[in-house]
Amino acid sequence: MKGQRSHRRKNELLNMQCYVLHCNQSVHYNELHQ
Repeated sequence: MKGQRSHRRKNELLNMQCYVLHCNQSVHYNELHQ
């Protein structure tokens, strides 16, 4: 049970990183294509 909890937290961190990267790419894309 303990292992699953930490694994889930790891996935949340990974999802957050992907989300941040995606947001940064979107902002960059918008700056390029105004």
